[in-house]
Formats: sequence, structure tokens, C-alpha cells
Amino acid sequence: MDSYFVDTGFWKALVDKSDFLHERADRLWQEIDHDHSVFVLSAMIFSETTTLIKTRAGLGQRIAKAWGERLLVHPSVSLIQMDHRLFNETWKYFIKYGDKGYSFVDCSSFVIMKELKLHRALTFDHHFEQAGFQVLPQ
Repeated sequence: MDSYFVDTGFWKALVDKSDFLHERADRLWQEIDHDHSVFVLSAMIFSETTTLIKTRAGLGQRIAKAWGERLLVHPSVSLIQMDHRLFNETWKYFIKYGDKGYSFVDCSSFVIMKELKLHRALTFDHHFEQAGFQVLPQ
């Protein structure tokens, strides 16, 4: 079974047809075998994504709600909660790599990916590649 960590920017590009990365995100999304794949995201990514869709993308509450509900019930989506241990590991990572420009949310994603032994991320954020993960689309 293929597993991918999915970052905020990818979800946003997939939803927002006016995003200049929408076509690339949509093309990759169509190529992935959804019956044999797991899409992992953290509660922090969920929060960022729904907020971004609602506000900065200007798509509004209705689209953000629909997309969020779709993610919450999708059988191939695995939503990871940030417990106290993961939060502390993220904080350590954030401090250790403070010179890299990673956001706290980026660091939480990297910690979760390492914990779950995930190697691939659906993202447009170069920080994932910088942190040693395979980035799709390339």
C-alpha cells in the first residue's frame, strides 16, 4: 500500500481552481491509485488547509466546510492528532533546525513522517525536500 503525507499547499491547490498549481496537483491526484493509497495529514495541516481555503483562497466557509468534511470521512485519509509527545518532539525539531526557515507546522509534519516511516509528500514546499523527503509532484 502506498502512503503519502499531504501538505497544506497541495490540498489548497487541489481545491482552488484559480491556484496556479491547481493543474499540477490535479494531474498527480488523478494518477494516484486511491484504492491502494493512504493519505496522511496532521490535525495541524487540517487546520491550516481549511483556514487557507476559507480565507486566503477566498473560497469561503461553505467550500472549507465541505472539503474538511470530505477529508474527515474519506476512508483513505489518516488524520494524525498532535499529542503531548509529538508536540514536544516537534518543538525539539523546530529548535534544532531553527536556521532552516521551517515553520512549526513543517516541523510537526517532518516528525510525523519520520515516526510513521513515510518518505513521500504531496507538497509544493521545498522544505520537505530539504528535510530529506521525496516531494511529489517534482
